[in-house]
Amino acid sequence: MERNEKCFCGSGKKYKYCHIGIEKDSVLSNLISFYQILDKELEKSKNPAKCHTGCSACCHQVFAIQLSEFLYACYGYQRLHGNIENILNVGSSVYSRLVTEYPELSQAIQKIEFATDAASYQKSSGQLAECMGRIKIPCIFLNSSTNLCMVYDYRPIVCRYYGLAYLPISDDIDKFYICKENIQGVTLSDLVNLDILGDNLIELSLFKSKKYNAVMFDMLFPIFYFCYLFTSGKDNFNFKFEKMKKLSRAKYADSMFERNLKK
Repeated sequence: MERNEKCFCGSGKKYKYCHIGIEKDSVLSNLISFYQILDKELEKSKNPAKCHTGCSACCHQVFAIQLSEFLYACYGYQRLHGNIENILNVGSSVYSRLVTEYPELSQAIQKIEFATDAASYQKSSGQLAECMGRIKIPCIFLNSSTNLCMVYDYRPIVCRYYGLAYLPISDDIDKFYICKENIQGVTLSDLVNLDILGDNLIELSLFKSKKYNAVMFDMLFPIFYFCYLFTSGKDNFNFKFEKMKKLSRAKYADSMFERNLKK
């Protein structure tokens, strides 16, 4: 896009003042579009959230997000606060400490990374969720001085619905929550059923490559694990960041498969 064109996101702002660097129809622009759909659905819901400015109950619970969500939050941090390197180092240090205290955390993550089918991936994800549920630490994007999110407008899906959305995978309402502060007096009819997002939610998790006739998942991991990957040299932050800002989902998938073939 040209710098002085209106941004693809529909804000009405010029591209150079809005989502500069993110190309229209790229992985991250698709994510932005999804966020807009989700936010509209949340506005239509009853949304009985008891959240208020300065509340950070959700921000002290560990949850998993997709790599694309993490990179978009990093994009937001860079736009608002500058260099992301310090945040990555903080997150990596958190991971190093936690794997000592919770060795089952790294074991669950490794099982997800090496899962070869949907069943094993789902089982490993359940083990990771169970482990994360026992950990209480502040999010690396939480400002400890103000108790406010430093990337609020760029926050992940789970942060947008405040733990008040669900997928019909269980009859146990307690399993739908991230934030226990919101559970009092809430029933399923009060929540946003993420199934209404249908194919949008599914497509957000998949990268399909026609060239290689293959599919890869945008797998869910804790924020601090992504930090560890990028600071330890196990993955390349700038490479994936630039690819997700520039390439469509299909071209991104092609590039990832080509990269893996070269290793």
